[in-house]
Amino acid sequence: MEPLTIAVAIGGFIIPFLNTLFQKALTRILEKWPESDAAVGDLKGIGMTLLKIQATVSRIEAREVHHQGLMLWLKELKDAAYEADDLLDEVATVLRGTLQVSNSATTISLGSTLSNRMKLIRERLNSVANVLGDFKLGEQDQDDKLNHPSMIPKSQLTSSFINESRIIGRDEDKERIVQLLVSYNECADRTNAFVLPVVGTGGIGKTAIVQMVYNDERIKHYFNRRIWVCVSNVFDARRITKEIIEAAHPGKPCKESNWNMLQMNLQKRLQFKRFLLVLDDVWTEDQLQWEKLLAPFVDKREGSKIVVTTRSTSVAKLQGMMSPYILGGLSDDDSWALFAKRGLMGVASQSIKKLEARNKEIVGKLNGSPLAAKTLARLLNDRRQENNWKRILRTEIWQLQQNEGDIMPILKRTYNHLPSHLKPCFAFCSLFPKGHRYDKSDLVVMWMAQGFTHSAYGKGMEDTGNEYFDDLIFRGILNHERGKYVMPALMNDLARYISADECSRTESGGSWQSYGNIRHLSLACTDKDMQELINSGNLKGLRTLLLDLQDTPSDNTLAELIKNMPSLRVLDLRKNNITQLPNSIKKLKHLRYLNLSDNPIKELPDSVCELHNLQTLVLIGCKFLSELPGSIYKLSNLRNLKAHKSLTSKILKIGRLTCLQDLDEFKVRSNNTVEELKGMIELRGCLSIQNLENVKSGDEAKKAMLKTKSHLQTLVLEWSTGHTSIGSERYLGVLNNLEPHSDLGELKILRYGGEHSSEWMMSQKLLHLEVLHLCDCPRWELLPTLGELRSLRTLEVRGMGGVKKVDLNFYGKNAMEKFPSLRELHLSDMPKWED
Repeated sequence: MEPLTIAVAIGGFIIPFLNTLFQKALTRILEKWPESDAAVGDLKGIGMTLLKIQATVSRIEAREVHHQGLMLWLKELKDAAYEADDLLDEVATVLRGTLQVSNSATTISLGSTLSNRMKLIRERLNSVANVLGDFKLGEQDQDDKLNHPSMIPKSQLTSSFINESRIIGRDEDKERIVQLLVSYNECADRTNAFVLPVVGTGGIGKTAIVQMVYNDERIKHYFNRRIWVCVSNVFDARRITKEIIEAAHPGKPCKESNWNMLQMNLQKRLQFKRFLLVLDDVWTEDQLQWEKLLAPFVDKREGSKIVVTTRSTSVAKLQGMMSPYILGGLSDDDSWALFAKRGLMGVASQSIKKLEARNKEIVGKLNGSPLAAKTLARLLNDRRQENNWKRILRTEIWQLQQNEGDIMPILKRTYNHLPSHLKPCFAFCSLFPKGHRYDKSDLVVMWMAQGFTHSAYGKGMEDTGNEYFDDLIFRGILNHERGKYVMPALMNDLARYISADECSRTESGGSWQSYGNIRHLSLACTDKDMQELINSGNLKGLRTLLLDLQDTPSDNTLAELIKNMPSLRVLDLRKNNITQLPNSIKKLKHLRYLNLSDNPIKELPDSVCELHNLQTLVLIGCKFLSELPGSIYKLSNLRNLKAHKSLTSKILKIGRLTCLQDLDEFKVRSNNTVEELKGMIELRGCLSIQNLENVKSGDEAKKAMLKTKSHLQTLVLEWSTGHTSIGSERYLGVLNNLEPHSDLGELKILRYGGEHSSEWMMSQKLLHLEVLHLCDCPRWELLPTLGELRSLRTLEVRGMGGVKKVDLNFYGKNAMEKFPSLRELHLSDMPKWED
């Protein structure tokens, strides 16, 4: 494998992580910490040192260098930063516990152990920061300033010249693109959509296919001017404009420096010519930059075109773009043909036959990438001995030693262009195998558990995580496939390549000695393997464990495993035939994600309730689990409880879980009143409140404060049958005080026993209601006014035994605009309806 550059080693986790640490030290903790407390000085000192280190690390992130001293310093920084994170996490937990008892606490008791650790961490971070001066980074910065900011690295320069005899399997793509360019589309031209994006992953052959098109005789005949500009990393509109001008008139250098003069010159040079402009290797997604560059082409000649090659679907969706041409991978036959053409030259016939026998294995490594085929072919040519190429074929392509122009360094540019907040999210995906079908919500809560997403600007952590996930889709790093999401194989290789010093995915029989620096581990192993792993002592710094056991684990082994992972944030034990969770689970004080799905577990130990930082608990498919621990309400940070509703509906004091996002069903009982819902303002999705006959009055219903549950999309209000003794006024009082927020999307009212509906069901109260079900309300004689619900698309009215007629009141006062959005209307089981 190519030695990791500082950019790769830093960017995956450490810069976003340092920012998280800084926020934790100076914002989330200090803002609630009593100013007079002695610990304030240490906390501020830690925060300021982190800020200093973060600024320096950010400066050196983009340098494509292999500096051994900096790499060793970086390892020390990571160790210190992770240790600081554990400490600050424990401090925050103590602070939260103190404030829950008293909001007016003037001192926080950390105890001597935490206080001493805080001082030691501060000293260690100061020591790490002081070492930075030995690297003379300031002198390096001065050298960097001498380079032109838009200078393109030699390895990334391209031109229009190509040897087509070396291209295989692209004839159909070439023909389609040529036709798109020479077939004049008057409608598209009128809308200024004259930029054709050719989109594909790194190494897929975008530049090569456009070079073929550029040199096609039909293109030469159709366009008066053909211009090729290599854009690369920095979208410098001034440089690009100058190069276009100079290419339009070869031999005449462009001397203008004034931006307006440059654009006037460009417009003059191309105004009456049908031109083809190729902008190769474009990364910018800035609409304003594009508009600046394209401004002189407003008066272009009809039929002129710009072709853009890019890896980003975001670029392809900018205003003014034609529908993108998505360049896929080569077929298996073409991949083999390209590999054979490049890799079997001069190879002995006997070796060729052996390689041909492994055709499928070789093609499987290439994933349709021409550059991967060339890389593997070059490596085999460099090492023609049979033992060497056997070793190469046994090795993952991301682990092979590669040159600057080979597949992994080229793919790494995709990673380099990711925003810093997406880098750890992408790197974390290396824990999952090729072809893995990602569940969006599950991956997002794992990111949350690692601190990759935060609440900001009124958005919750889940909302931020969902945006990050969507951004990875937008960039082509994840693809939607049958309700789940899949990462292209080469992107998976890239994730493993850039995260190799932090993440590991290991099959049974791996080397446990190599896990000393690993923070995130996906492991398939036997119970015996797990015992060896525990004995290796390499689990102390682990923050993620995704475990796939090949046999039933012993209770003792699982207990010992948990004791040896004090820093763990994510523990995924799904489908491991676990029958009992050890009490030692309480040792995982930093744990935020625990997945026990599809295990024959019969009960959870009470010690689970001591996981005060737990955000997500997944119990889907635990068929033998009949109830949750009685103190589950103590998990005050729990945001996601994925379990069958027969378990969640039994939780007493559930109102203390104020961070909970999902609660499918709430059953009103004498020991579980609707007041429990009062503080649960984070609830989202669907909430079904059942047994509402047990609500004694409107005042009691009001305590649920449903109007504050602004994230809810669906609300179900359900009474049980057989309660004829309850008066109509009590029913109405309860319904009146269960008014939801005005943005509710769907409402169901079932077996309501009142004679009248509530006023909040009118148009002004439910502005965005799209679906309404009114079922089995026997005392209603008239239907409520629903015609003015402007967003209503689906209406079901069923089982209204008392309704005799539907009068104009049903449509509302403005009869001209009744049900303006209605698409589905279902009326049934209304036996007394007369007209």
